[in-house]
Amino acid sequence: MLDGVARVIEAGGKDVTPLFVAGAPAALELARAYCIRIAVLTDGSPSCGTSYLCDGTFGGGKAYSPNGCHRCFTAPSWCRGI
Repeated sequence: MLDGVARVIEAGGKDVTPLFVAGAPAALELARAYCIRIAVLTDGSPSCGTSYLCDGTFGGGKAYSPNGCHRCFTAPSWCRGI
């Protein structure tokens, strides 16, 4: 998603990718501003999965490409270009 390859589409078909792309670096900035040292991220979330994300089929499938907040938190220099 953050690299422009994947999209986040709601069940009704609306593309909400820009909201997720903006949210990842915003979450990182808030964590820095409040000196947050630990974040609990949920696997399966389109923005926070650490080992897998939902694949977007709404059928319970998994995609193994952590992205979003996890990517920004573990490689913050990557998020500067967003």
